[in-house]
Amino acid sequence: MRLVSEPVIVSKTIRPVSILWQSTLAEKMLRRASEKARNYNGRIELRREDVHRLSFRSETFDAVFTSLVFYTVTDPIRGLREIRRVLKKDGKLLMLEHVRSKNGTLGYIMDRISLFIFKYGIDNINRDTVENLRKAGFKMVQDKNLAYDVVKAIVAVKYSVQQGINTSTRTF
Repeated sequence: MRLVSEPVIVSKTIRPVSILWQSTLAEKMLRRASEKARNYNGRIELRREDVHRLSFRSETFDAVFTSLVFYTVTDPIRGLREIRRVLKKDGKLLMLEHVRSKNGTLGYIMDRISLFIFKYGIDNINRDTVENLRKAGFKMVQDKNLAYDVVKAIVAVKYSVQQGINTSTRTF
């Protein structure tokens, strides 16, 4: 049972926004988002979904933003592939993500902490999200450390294996 949940925010364009909840225990966060959505002037749709099986058609979104999501996802590569599926060609995945430190001492400490919290089904703080993105078929555009090397700002782009790597440098 997951005790913590975080949103996946998916944008069809810059204005209309959908918030997807990947946890079964997200009711409190969904209520909080509903309260905030009332103050938004644009169109917003709040949805509760499993990131492993999104209900959207393929190539629906220009961009996807996640905030501290993929260290809580059961099968992160499968979830990332599903996000890649719903992204349009050249679509961007923007992430703020918790990862395992590459620093030997800090990484060791994180390994010990992770054993404790993973035992209780909370999270896996030691994911290699950058490598998981590559395995899911994304091209890395940015991998920036925000809090030492434990919290990262990541930008990845969907590209077609048949077409080769997209070298577009458009930014949002």
